[in-house]
Amino acid sequence: MSTQLRIPKPFIDNVREDLRRPHEFAFERVGFTFCRSGTLKSGNLLLPISYNAVRDADYLRDGTVGARIGSGAIRIAMQQALDNEVTVLHVHLHPHKGRPGMSAVDSSESQKLIPSFFNVRPNRPHGALILSEDSAAAWLWTNKQDRPIVLRDVSIIGSPVRLLRREASAAPNPSLIRQSFLGTDVDAILQTAKVAIVGLGGGGSHIAQQLVHLGIGHFLLFDPDVVHISNLNRLVGATLADAVNATKKVDVAERYIAGVNPGAVVERFDAKWQESGFAIREADVVFGCVDTFLARQEVESTARRYFIPYIDIGMDVTKQDGKHYTAGQVRSRMSGYVWLRLCRMQLSHD
Repeated sequence: MSTQLRIPKPFIDNVREDLRRPHEFAFERVGFTFCRSGTLKSGNLLLPISYNAVRDADYLRDGTVGARIGSGAIRIAMQQALDNEVTVLHVHLHPHKGRPGMSAVDSSESQKLIPSFFNVRPNRPHGALILSEDSAAAWLWTNKQDRPIVLRDVSIIGSPVRLLRREASAAPNPSLIRQSFLGTDVDAILQTAKVAIVGLGGGGSHIAQQLVHLGIGHFLLFDPDVVHISNLNRLVGATLADAVNATKKVDVAERYIAGVNPGAVVERFDAKWQESGFAIREADVVFGCVDTFLARQEVESTARRYFIPYIDIGMDVTKQDGKHYTAGQVRSRMSGYVWLRLCRMQLSHD
């Protein structure tokens, strides 16, 4: 069973800012991050909700390590774990760029500290989070006795979203050669990214089309509806035969995706996303392509709860004063941010 860690960028930026503060004698600072959890089909999800900085007075003089803290700081973290159903991550900063590693000292000291938290929360995993200037890595203990496991899936949710997957690799894709300007590892990132599309009608089918051409390699498709004759003017990939046979919209999208990238993973759910278990929580990004404001609110609130970037699209044609107007919107929301970016455009015959 795997564990995934998702960290909002504003959260991690605040932690870095605290850890960069100089101390009177300690070479570095440390702190504690507390995480709530969620259930995934493939394992568990850790979501940081708070951070405790270690007070200056709780550092001990010890030239053999970068920072040593006293029992008072550890008791405060243990009390937090006792009062709340949370996982505790001991966190510090390595002042360099790139994926950080655990040094011999980090490993030795963590092995002494982390088991303490199982005394108050034995039913939760606990571990260590090491930050660099632009990346992060985490190690998790599931009990006092076992060695820690390296978290293979760490995401930093911000702009841009960073998917720090240790096993992400991909052979160069000739069809994507013209987007190599996006970065040397872009093929691996896109091929391992999981994108959920809720609603596969006129909006969602276009999203699926563009994403598979972009190189996305894992889709979660949600739509309980079938193709109707009135859909054919806007539903990408649908044919007259699909309307006659009432083909499911998820099947049309899956067929189109396979036609462009036969190696893409497609998980199809011909039901409402709320009735599809924990599937939507697996997504790295959710596109909401639904018809009503209530449906948008439901998808957005779930994405926000599980720290998943959410992009909402929609369009409509209205008639005012005898004229027809086309209105469209694109809204995005990132966990940890308090804003919604909104792009609206109205087109008329004028």
